[in-house]
Amino acid sequence: MPDDVSKLINERIHHLDYTNAFVGMKLGLQSGNMVSMLRRGQAKLPLERVQEVAKLLEVCPVALMKLCLQTYQPWVLQVLNGDRTGS
Repeated sequence: MPDDVSKLINERIHHLDYTNAFVGMKLGLQSGNMVSMLRRGQAKLPLERVQEVAKLLEVCPVALMKLCLQTYQPWVLQVLNGDRTGS
């Protein structure tokens, strides 16, 4: 099921009129299959790839990182935002 990250990736790829193969090539992937999985929410965007994906999709890397943390690891974002209770 698509999450907020995959929805953003899908929207940006569609808006920029990119193909999965093109995005995959630009990211150094062997095929567009991983891009397709990211778009469908079947794979998580690795945090170490956020900056290059943000550049390619013309989005703010900080905003994309925050969205990834909020979606995949909300507790990390809570800690970074100063919530020491962990709740």
